[in-house]
Amino acid sequence: MKTKTFFTVALLTISLLSAQAQSSDMFQRLSAHQDVTSVYISRALLSMMSNFNLNTGGVDIQRLSSRLEQIEIYNSNGNAEANRIIREGVANLVDSGVYEVLMRVQDGNNNVVFYAQKEGNYFRDLIMHVRQSNDYVLIRIMGAFTAEDIQGVMDSTNR
Repeated sequence: MKTKTFFTVALLTISLLSAQAQSSDMFQRLSAHQDVTSVYISRALLSMMSNFNLNTGGVDIQRLSSRLEQIEIYNSNGNAEANRIIREGVANLVDSGVYEVLMRVQDGNNNVVFYAQKEGNYFRDLIMHVRQSNDYVLIRIMGAFTAEDIQGVMDSTNR
């Protein structure tokens, strides 16, 4: 019985590490791709946001700034190879079971899907996958924030 439990735990751990490696590999490949526009915003810059009065169209981003570790943005610019990397990478993330779908929005040729990796009560990795015709965009937000933190930001848009 102990052996069976050990192998089950080991298998789950390996599958989680594999999914994280696939995720990391996708983002590294996109960062290195010459036709992909990528933006990386560090924790240091994000922490400075709390010191500025930012006009963000009514969205209170500052309330999350101290909880964020980094933000990454990738745009395929319609490149077929970059689109394939994103399409396959996102499919692998979903198949891994580590990320769950939070929300889907379909509007004509536009398709937006929010994925989340959660540890306990905290979201650690949020990925927004946007497909507009032949252009793909990934926005990755990493940190440690709760559903209430996200709700607070969303509520600020309704004021």
